[in-house]
Amino acid sequence: ASCIFVVIESREDNEGALRLANSPPEKVTPQSKHFVIKYHWFREKLQEYLISMKHVTTTMQKADIFTKGLSKAEFAAKRFLLTGW
Repeated sequence: ASCIFVVIESREDNEGALRLANSPPEKVTPQSKHFVIKYHWFREKLQEYLISMKHVTTTMQKADIFTKGLSKAEFAAKRFLLTGW
């Protein structure tokens, strides 16, 4: 049996989250030290190139439709990004 590996692309509009995800564990700050254990697996997958992190602008962040209260116009714009209508 053969294995198929798929690279997962995570799109993030938060610069701090990108820095934290891409920094080595010894570069954490006192405020982020509790993330080291919890996100060790995630960083490992970044290093193995199984997950990639990409920066997107807030206006292009599709996930906001699920996580934020949006105006009708913002909702329509995010819906269009997701569905094309």
